[in-house]
Amino acid sequence: MSAETICAVHGQSRRAFICQHLLATLEDEVPRGAFWCRDEDQCINGYCAECAARLEAVGGEWTDDLMARVDVKLICEGCFRGIANLNGFSELD
Repeated sequence: MSAETICAVHGQSRRAFICQHLLATLEDEVPRGAFWCRDEDQCINGYCAECAARLEAVGGEWTDDLMARVDVKLICEGCFRGIANLNGFSELD
């Protein structure tokens, strides 16, 4: 599977998988806290403070139930950089 996607704004870019709440941040520019890491394909996996609390509540493991509640969305890394900036950080590497 390719680690890249095509974005209408950023063109071809590395994929980023985010929670539904960070997608809302991208749309309304309201910071919701952002946590992230890179997976084995070097794609960003990001989630908000609310989802971080949910993850902690289940012992730090991404269960199928939690993944369904988080409602993971695919965006590009360029779009995630916008979310990062809105949440007060810019370093992703």
